[in-house]
Amino acid sequence: MNTSFYNGVVGMKTYQSALDVWGDNIANANTTAFKQNEVDFHSLFSKSMSSGLTPISSDIGLGSGVSSTIMDTKDGSIQNTDNVFDMAIEGQGWFAVQNANQTTYNTRDASFTRDKDGTLVNQNGQKVLGVSANNLTLDGDKWVF
Repeated sequence: MNTSFYNGVVGMKTYQSALDVWGDNIANANTTAFKQNEVDFHSLFSKSMSSGLTPISSDIGLGSGVSSTIMDTKDGSIQNTDNVFDMAIEGQGWFAVQNANQTTYNTRDASFTRDKDGTLVNQNGQKVLGVSANNLTLDGDKWVF
């Protein structure tokens, strides 16, 4: 009886975690460069119910859990915009951006503009970094870093 109750509670908690992930996917589906998450489930330990007299052994599972959430990194649809600074990545890769505190983040959201100094920034004002982790700046018609 306790095992059945435990399985039910653990199953409900696991399903609630999955609903949270799916709800986040739905809420952010129209966000630029959004990548959905998928839930990876795993079985919890099981208890063997073998008497030792028969060659048939049966396991009673003791529930399931969420192993992790996995980001779907497949390419999305690329759309043309009127902003010459908007970019897109096909395949693997991320844009590195840095905030005023010098904290670096990775993003696939490439809705960029230029700040008052001509530095390429994202919508949050974080500076886009180049290959050598320097800030990209437009010098005439060329990007320099």
